[in-house]
Amino acid sequence: MRFAGGGEWASVFQDPPMSTTGGVQIMVTGEFLSRTSEVVLSGRTALAFQVLDDTRLGAVLPATVTSGYLTVRTPGGVSATGSNARLRLEGTGPIVARVIRVESCADPEPAGYTLLVEGSALGTAYAAAADGSGITPIQVLSDTQVAVRLPAGRTNAAVTVYTSRGMSSPVHYDNAPLATDRACIPLY
Repeated sequence: MRFAGGGEWASVFQDPPMSTTGGVQIMVTGEFLSRTSEVVLSGRTALAFQVLDDTRLGAVLPATVTSGYLTVRTPGGVSATGSNARLRLEGTGPIVARVIRVESCADPEPAGYTLLVEGSALGTAYAAAADGSGITPIQVLSDTQVAVRLPAGRTNAAVTVYTSRGMSSPVHYDNAPLATDRACIPLY
């Protein structure tokens, strides 16, 4: 679909979402999204949304909406409803069950905590966030595990994982002791 208004044009499309309690989370990608004020599917306003950057935003849609046309509103206007804006919700997306602190095998060991994120449908992870801010590096270990590094000086955060199938609900990590029952992870 093309997004028109105020001289700005953007393509908006979405990855398959995940179902969550109280709603369905999706990732919307395109351009000029940083000033988004509303996300709507089939006339139903998103329960919540969070702009990640100018090209990506995550939205929680009402669980009762299963298909329809997705529109995004910014100060430049409202995106058009065309075939690229058609959204059909199916399949499961990433679920984060827990976040634990593990030892890093990197030599020298980098600053910050190395965290092991455990759950399901994590195999296509491409990004992670701590309290809504992107964190790097990220390393996919399996479909059930992803390693990330919490920046130096941070001891707690709500961790969210972004995959090609949607984004996880945030799971809080709160300065837990180092897990000694896990192998170290070479996250550089």
